[in-house]
Amino acid sequence: EKGNVLDKGTVQTFSGVSFDSLGRQTDYTLATDDGNLRGVQKVSGMSYDALGRLSAIDTDLTESSLDPELKYSRTTKTSQKNMLYDLWGNLIDYSKTITEGGSVTTHRPTKLAYDAKGQVTDSLIHVTDNRGKDTYDLGAGLKYNKLGQLNGGFQGTVDAKDGMKGSLAAAPIDILLEALKA
Repeated sequence: EKGNVLDKGTVQTFSGVSFDSLGRQTDYTLATDDGNLRGVQKVSGMSYDALGRLSAIDTDLTESSLDPELKYSRTTKTSQKNMLYDLWGNLIDYSKTITEGGSVTTHRPTKLAYDAKGQVTDSLIHVTDNRGKDTYDLGAGLKYNKLGQLNGGFQGTVDAKDGMKGSLAAAPIDILLEALKA
């Protein structure tokens, strides 16, 4: 019968957990074997602000094949720092750098807006890299179902230099956000 046979398994192993003097997690390793893919995520440098909110974190993710006939290996380093929050505890600013191979990509929020449940409703993230990429990742009018899963709104990418193609071409970002919400 179709649908009742497990064709692969996922195993996760959590190890190397460290805590600071206040009992907050600072480091850990999470290894995940999912079918023939192994991922090892080493998280370190977790630091906190005066209110106990995460202010910085570094993650090294190494993926590799468990199949000896398939040569696959990839390493991604992510560093998120300078995390700031509004009065309600919503993340409103940070600097994230992702390094993979020779590519270094930086993400900086220009706008992050939240609903009463702390779910992002509007976002504008400036994304640049060392190869000339200069874009904005845009989320407008984002809506969620009762499980907190995204189920509506607009998400897309706008070229920072050329704007969006079509009737909204080269519109200033704040006008673009308002136009997409309507």
